[in-house]
Amino acid sequence: MLIKKLFLCILVLQINEGLTKRNCSDCQLFTSCNAAIDHARLKRHNDTRKLFLNAFCGSETQDGVMRPKVCCTDFQALLRPPLDQTNDSAERLLPKKCGTILSSRLLGGRRSSPSQYSWTALIAYKTRDGLQFQCGGSVVNSKYILTAAHCVLDKKIEGVRIGEYNTTPDRDCDDSPNFSCADDVQDFLVEIVIPHEKYDKSTHLNNIALLRIEGEIDFDNTNIEPICLPTSTVLRSKELDNTIGVVAGWGYRETGHESSVLEHSHIHLITNAECSNLYKKHDPINQFCAGNLNENSCIGDSGGPFIIASDYNGTYRYVQYGIRSFGPVSCGNHFPAVFTDVRKYVDWILDHIRE
Repeated sequence: MLIKKLFLCILVLQINEGLTKRNCSDCQLFTSCNAAIDHARLKRHNDTRKLFLNAFCGSETQDGVMRPKVCCTDFQALLRPPLDQTNDSAERLLPKKCGTILSSRLLGGRRSSPSQYSWTALIAYKTRDGLQFQCGGSVVNSKYILTAAHCVLDKKIEGVRIGEYNTTPDRDCDDSPNFSCADDVQDFLVEIVIPHEKYDKSTHLNNIALLRIEGEIDFDNTNIEPICLPTSTVLRSKELDNTIGVVAGWGYRETGHESSVLEHSHIHLITNAECSNLYKKHDPINQFCAGNLNENSCIGDSGGPFIIASDYNGTYRYVQYGIRSFGPVSCGNHFPAVFTDVRKYVDWILDHIRE
């Protein structure tokens, strides 16, 4: 969709405003320039539009359609991995301190406390009704947010919020006897959107994506910390059937209303056989199901993490095993939610994160 808009933008300006054609030795069809395609698909800035207009060098009729041409060398490659980069070197970009387990305090129902799930992120979108949070994600390191591909493709992403607890007041505080407040939230623009290149919208396969933010997350704040990823061989091969995990987010309650306060649920993983009986599109290799009759992750938590307390380098920490992919719209029904199995995509994640 974005590529089509750029085609239209360039051609309209050429006709109506007499857009100047550049002279360059590498003038070629836009669709033949891989770097230009990457900018159109991955970037979300006004600077990208200016770059295309400045690189315009003519047009060519192809299959009866007028297509723009650009100076291809104007487009720098977008953080593509060097051939000699290994997963071992990328793994060093993951913080050693992650997934800290805080004692759970009862704050009424499933309400969490500030800083309890400090890796949760909110993705903001530009909509007809203004700025809205519609998907969740998780902090991987100071530059990257892990989420679902369906949360980033064909979307007008405005930014990412980290460290949120209650979306209503200016300051996040709980009302427990020990009354505590969280540090301020951190808001970031998105520099690059990285959906899985083989994501299939119809089957939900490879439903995973990364967002690289502008600037860096400040982990000195007590309400922000990255989540641990299952990078070790032991964690990647961990048996998950019938394990209890946690989902946290600002989704819908059983009544159907969106929550302004971060909530969490403890839900069971179910076997692949049970999941396949409920969902024909379930992929037992790269997905798993989790959910209880009265506890579930809801549509507002799309892209959010599914975490399990695990032994991580000799310390008990929360490790992210899933990304909420699809499932029931309403909570408290008989259907579980389906999650992308993060264990199967650790290499993909490590291949796409940079300093």
